[in-house]
Amino acid sequence: MELNEGVGLAEGTYAYDSSGNIWGHEVEGCKHGVNDRPYINKEPFEDGHVVGCGMDLKKREIFYTLNGGETEEKG
Repeated sequence: MELNEGVGLAEGTYAYDSSGNIWGHEVEGCKHGVNDRPYINKEPFEDGHVVGCGMDLKKREIFYTLNGGETEEKG
């Protein structure tokens, strides 16, 4: 990944951005954006919100949380 590339926009990276886009997860119905990277749109977040990221190694899944609740999509 180049230093000037955003996380989620480079191959092998994943991100949940403040506008609600979850980048890097190729799932059914996803869209493709910058660098043809897959993304899905979920709930945006702002100052004061708490965002988390976790991994389930047994299921080989990455998941995101917003204010303590899990987002619907996993990848």
